[in-house]
Amino acid sequence: MTDTGKLLRGIHTLRESIQIDWEELYSNPLREEERREIRMHLELCQAELKNLIGQLEAFEEGNSN
Repeated sequence: MTDTGKLLRGIHTLRESIQIDWEELYSNPLREEERREIRMHLELCQAELKNLIGQLEAFEEGNSN
């Protein structure tokens, strides 16, 4: 698999994980501790998603020159 393919797969996976977390937050009655854990996971996923998108953009810029 190419570097771009790996980055795109990672981005897709993180987006799915974020969507599942949001659904979990809003569809189920949760204890505050469970909500906090899901929010922390969301923050980690969002940070990693931002990182992967930055890598993809840098990779694409490098290939366009």
